[in-house]
Amino acid sequence: MLLLQPDDGPATEFSLKERNTKGSHAESLKGKVVLSKPTVLNLEQRLIGDDQLLEAEVNQMKNKYHYFFVALSCSFAPAQNERFESAEVSITLQSDDTSLPSVHSMRPAQMVDTETLTKSAKIGADLCFISELSRVQEVEKKHLFLSTFLANRKAYWLFTHTNASNILGTFPLQLIVKLPVTSVGFRGEVNMSIRVGKKRFYLFWQKNHVNHHAPITFRGEVDNE
Repeated sequence: MLLLQPDDGPATEFSLKERNTKGSHAESLKGKVVLSKPTVLNLEQRLIGDDQLLEAEVNQMKNKYHYFFVALSCSFAPAQNERFESAEVSITLQSDDTSLPSVHSMRPAQMVDTETLTKSAKIGADLCFISELSRVQEVEKKHLFLSTFLANRKAYWLFTHTNASNILGTFPLQLIVKLPVTSVGFRGEVNMSIRVGKKRFYLFWQKNHVNHHAPITFRGEVDNE
């Protein structure tokens, strides 16, 4: 499937504040999170690219379903002495009629980081006058940086800070949505929840943070041309 960047258009910057706890003051954070407004296109061959399985399904089911391509991006810019511990981007689909849309697939489906660890293994000698030897081994440990969950009309991307990678930079996100041919369109909304760590005395303490923005909404309509 083609990796399409969303159009340059309206984007939402989330204002991050610590969740109020009893007797505490909600402190604003300096890190930035920006979500682009989703771009919605009727699925065409140029968007399918070399995905043969998707192409075969679209051709087989074209009399039953319309297919749409949804693209958005999420940008993370943590401030000094802060880091994003986790971030969840969710999309919920809705319809104005009884023909409900559903999420067919999503990208990226997973991102795994690899951390290289060094271990020293001691080798004992058979004779007491032979000195003990040591051997250094490198071991790779895999961390799940991005995971996904898909359930009918909902899709989730979950970013998690790992020892190998920070949640930093811009990430393109994509959906394939299918809609019964009896319907003319669908609606969707994008929500985000973020967990931020603040550096205190050289340690990161995890805090819950919320934003006060309404969900980002978008529409997809059938192109009958």
